[in-house]
Amino acid sequence: PEHVVKALGATRHETPADVFRACTHITIHAFLSPQTKNMVNAELIGLMPGVAPDGTKCGNHIVNCGRGGIVDEAAAAAALKAGKLTSLALDVFETEPCGASPLLQCDNFQGTPHIGASTVEAQNRVGAEIAGAVLEALDGAPPPGNLVNKAVAPRFAPPKPKL
Repeated sequence: PEHVVKALGATRHETPADVFRACTHITIHAFLSPQTKNMVNAELIGLMPGVAPDGTKCGNHIVNCGRGGIVDEAAAAAALKAGKLTSLALDVFETEPCGASPLLQCDNFQGTPHIGASTVEAQNRVGAEIAGAVLEALDGAPPPGNLVNKAVAPRFAPPKPKL
């Protein structure tokens, strides 16, 4: 809402092109869809100013924390090699596991495998959370968290009293 934008002193951009035209540092936090597939392409990267509003020449930097396939890897590699893009960091790739991406030949590219939750501790935690959710569902409680497809959600009875 507009009042939140004003309260935070933020700037609302109407289109991705507006964001890229105005910003030197961009992070992507989006899901992959037909609309976002290769959204970060040569055209958008070409709009980045390389100079901050205060005149600082800081280059252009992109971090994709969303999904693989949002950044056109070939276009990003070409922009890195041409100096239009100063740095790029991805922990997601169009093809995973990442194979012969042109990005791997670029000095200013940082890539990590998409395995942030693949530690022993994280797997133990998620296993315990799932087991707890199953037990609660068996007692009639609705699923915890963000139920995405509410239209097909089963009807749950009120939770049984704990003994």
